[in-house]
Amino acid sequence: MLTACGFAVRAAISGNQAVTLFRQHQNDICCIVCDLTMPDMDGWHTIAALRQLKPKIPVILTSGYDEACVMTGTHSAWPQAFLNKPYSIKHLRAALSQAMGDRTRADTLPI
Repeated sequence: MLTACGFAVRAAISGNQAVTLFRQHQNDICCIVCDLTMPDMDGWHTIAALRQLKPKIPVILTSGYDEACVMTGTHSAWPQAFLNKPYSIKHLRAALSQAMGDRTRADTLPI
């Protein structure tokens, strides 16, 4: 779906791999879509690690769990948007717009 929205995608299968990939390509990455449940490092820890590298990187946290349950607690870094699975391209575009603010608008993607 991100490709259909005009984005080049770099995919990671774990939190540690996401951090490694981000270190290598952070100047090319404009937004992070991060799942809550991943091997070796959950979404909250992954977001915190990514924000240590680039504090203002826009993040969308996605999960099959209910937003009210996920978006609670004490975390060192919070996403700009939450996307509940399963989601449509319309919902993805809205989350991208919310996370990236003035850098993109959902009705003008691809960017």
